[in-house]
Amino acid sequence: MRSGLSKDELVQALGQTFLVATMALAINLFQAGALGSGVTGPGLVALAASLIGMTIGQYVRSRLDAETFRTCFFAGLLGLGMFVGWRVLAG
Repeated sequence: MRSGLSKDELVQALGQTFLVATMALAINLFQAGALGSGVTGPGLVALAASLIGMTIGQYVRSRLDAETFRTCFFAGLLGLGMFVGWRVLAG
């Protein structure tokens, strides 16, 4: 990979980044009083979906070579960026 990271190292780095960002968001929401017991159920559903997605992602990642993984990864980022841009412009 051009970043100097293997596909597993890249996924690990992204996971750590998302973990820190999510923890910071949760702390801020809790301090603002916006994180109450009403979000426990939806939060557990989202956690279960995340764990299932990570399991599927590990399975797929283990079967892809590094170049195919890199292409799919950046195509996904491009698609996500285009979606966000479209939502901003449309609405």
